[in-house]
Amino acid sequence: MLALKVPKGLHRIGADLLLGDEKEICCVLATDTFLAWREDTLPYIVEDAAAELSADEEVDAFLRRFILLKPGGQLVRLQPTKHGVWEVKLDQTRLFGWFPCKRCLVLVNGTRISNVKEDEGEGYDPFFEEVRNTRKTLGLDYVAGDITKVL
Repeated sequence: MLALKVPKGLHRIGADLLLGDEKEICCVLATDTFLAWREDTLPYIVEDAAAELSADEEVDAFLRRFILLKPGGQLVRLQPTKHGVWEVKLDQTRLFGWFPCKRCLVLVNGTRISNVKEDEGEGYDPFFEEVRNTRKTLGLDYVAGDITKVL
């Protein structure tokens, strides 16, 4: 297990997804907002008929793969955006957060894809702004740059 002091206002998640003797290589921290979304909204997202996994299964699969630092797959869907905000592009959902240090992802919020599409939803800006505000409130900086600097 990674030795990391979890800052107040954040919660370590995903370790329960590991099997047997698997060891954490990266950690995922989450805000109360993300935890509430994961518990109260994510399980009820209507599944895309073409999707192999339900929305909550795909989020869990990403968390597990990230914690184990398994290359390829969903890790290539982890994309930097503006102002140090990172987006996880899954088939049915989008997750938003930042890296306060190497190999540590903080997830602030998540949403269905339709909620960020400009023609249907509110776009990306409210999600980016929430990440930036959370970072400021918690007093945590971010690692800027590409994936080679955060993993």
